[in-house]
Amino acid sequence: MKNYLFLLFIFFSIIGFSQEDFPINGVRDKNHNFHAFINATLHVDAEAYNNRWVFVY
Repeated sequence: MKNYLFLLFIFFSIIGFSQEDFPINGVRDKNHNFHAFINATLHVDAEAYNNRWVFVY
């Protein structure tokens, strides 16, 4: 009886974790674009700033 309950528990735990994620309506976007801001000016506060930063977005 214990073996039967153990196998039943394993079976239902596998079913519970089998779905990867929820389906997406439409086409899934697999294009990952990155943008780089080169020589950007970073304003720390109203008076201080730093030049020539590179931000990747």
